[in-house]
Amino acid sequence: MPSDEARRLSDLEEVRQRKAERYRRLAELARTGTTFPSEPVAATADTAEDLVRQFPVACLEFWARWCAPCLKMQPVVDEVATQFWGDIAFVRVSLDESPEARDRWNVTVLPTMIITKRGLEAARRQGALTRRRLEDFLAPYAAPQAATPRGADRDGGPGRRGDD
Repeated sequence: MPSDEARRLSDLEEVRQRKAERYRRLAELARTGTTFPSEPVAATADTAEDLVRQFPVACLEFWARWCAPCLKMQPVVDEVATQFWGDIAFVRVSLDESPEARDRWNVTVLPTMIITKRGLEAARRQGALTRRRLEDFLAPYAAPQAATPRGADRDGGPGRRGDD
């Protein structure tokens, strides 16, 4: 059984490797002239389509000013966007300012989160999500090194977690 010190060193090495891989991917994107956003980018229906094609994986967040769950989720999405920076680009579309996005993306419930891979829809969640559910929703679409279950140490392993 590894000692606590050995486990800490192993964890640190894993974090170092994840960061190195993330920066390698970001450097590759930069060579193509693409800068990865570190926070959600406000977009219209038209610019959202361009943005999801620009990044390998993107998360579209559809919201409206009158939607209380949307407003409650925004700070959570901002924090999670920082956590997944370099793996998933976040795009925020206001249906108040871009009502045509509702039909273009088939949005019937707010908030709606849509994951795209290379411009094509891969997954969708409707309604408000807790931070942990949002992380769980995004993790499979992040780079493999970033998809390690954060919080596995909190509940004894991956799978269903306490605050779901």
